[in-house]
Amino acid sequence: MNAAAKYKNIYDTLVRELEEGVFPVGSCLPTENELAERFGVSRQTVLKALDLLKNEGFLTGVRGRGTFVIHSGGAPARQEAGRQLAFICSYTRDSFDHEVFLGFEAEAARNNYAVAVGNSAGDALREAEHLKRLHGQGTAGVALLPVPSANHDLIFELHQEGWPIICLDHHYGIESIPYIGSDDRKAAYEATLRLIAEGRRRIGFLTDTFDALETSFSVRKRYAGYREALRESGIEFRMELVQELGVVLASCSPADVGLDIYGYQAAHKLLMTPEPPDAILLMWDELAPGALNAILNSRLSVPEDIELVGFDDDNFCTLLNPPLTTIRRPARRMGELAAQQLIGLIDGRAAAQETILQDQLIRRGSTGPRF
Repeated sequence: MNAAAKYKNIYDTLVRELEEGVFPVGSCLPTENELAERFGVSRQTVLKALDLLKNEGFLTGVRGRGTFVIHSGGAPARQEAGRQLAFICSYTRDSFDHEVFLGFEAEAARNNYAVAVGNSAGDALREAEHLKRLHGQGTAGVALLPVPSANHDLIFELHQEGWPIICLDHHYGIESIPYIGSDDRKAAYEATLRLIAEGRRRIGFLTDTFDALETSFSVRKRYAGYREALRESGIEFRMELVQELGVVLASCSPADVGLDIYGYQAAHKLLMTPEPPDAILLMWDELAPGALNAILNSRLSVPEDIELVGFDDDNFCTLLNPPLTTIRRPARRMGELAAQQLIGLIDGRAAAQETILQDQLIRRGSTGPRF
């Protein structure tokens, strides 16, 4: 059997087992090495089959945790589309999106709904294709972690047609579409105040693009909280302490770029300013490994010279040196509420126009003892 036939055999076998429920949605597959041993092939051959299944929306990989089933692809779900919910997000590999999905899928399953997943990879056109496809397939409603500032007209059109929609983490400003998010403005505000209380006065802000400061609902809220804390503390805002990844890096998955270099260049630019920061607020944790490398390569230390605070509480935060202080967002609870409210809309019940959950500050070694 040649290499192509070998990985096609793995693919076909796993698809059949997914359809038969051997690996239900939300479950973790055996490790790559275990699959290689089972099928008598190399790990590289297994990876090819898994990549194909990921590209087709069956699986997603989560760093440090394994490969998870996000769609069974089975005939029963297609035959009963009315008992199927849609879930569309930007990156199924992103730990925040994945945690939201796990909460959503668990609540859907408790109510006897299957879940069809669309992964937009942060691409507006791909998101639009998923919206049209899943609506056309007769799914009962959709929970959307949207690409910021994209597909507003399409979403409004589908909503007007009566398709129940719940938006997560990004508010479209369409009053009749329920929104579920967390109070990121308050979290960023309080984190910045704590850095100021530690004696930090040159606090940097690291984001994906400068455009996101206006177009991304969650980034805009965090930026507003950061600015508000500076203003209330009498600290002059300095635009040179705000830095971006840039369009090219921002359009990539951090896992594809490599976490050690993902935030490196942006953090390095901050460190090269005439008066470099003594603290940095990161818009998400995946910027931290690169930022740490940039700081260490500048012969500075964390937290003595520069304190770091992230967002999301990704699994790798405790593995960094020092472990990352971060803001934990209630991702799984957001997913559960999204499923509950979506099913309520399907059943003809009203949903709250806006549901705001509270974030939680997790103190670790990247900030000082009084933080």
